[in-house]
Amino acid sequence: MRWTLPCSPRTWGWLREIMTAFNVSGIHYIPSVANFICFKPLYGSESLLAHARTNTTQVRDCALFGMPGWIRASIGHESDRNSLLVLLRLPGTTVVEP
Repeated sequence: MRWTLPCSPRTWGWLREIMTAFNVSGIHYIPSVANFICFKPLYGSESLLAHARTNTTQVRDCALFGMPGWIRASIGHESDRNSLLVLLRLPGTTVVEP
């Protein structure tokens, strides 16, 4: 049984871009077809979570799900995508200005 619905084509494009950037950067992640992605930052998940919360990036600490050191980020809107890319400063990505 499927417990998530596939995200919209636009959101899927943003997720593909983020997963490609994760691959280039060596960031571990769990591939997703939903409007969120779980990843393990290369450094300081606690400081990254704190910084993300002050910059309106929608994140959750995956320790709540039994995955310490991992972060779940929502990618439902272009602003979510931009916030995550700015937060991680991933190479090979471009932030789209509104």
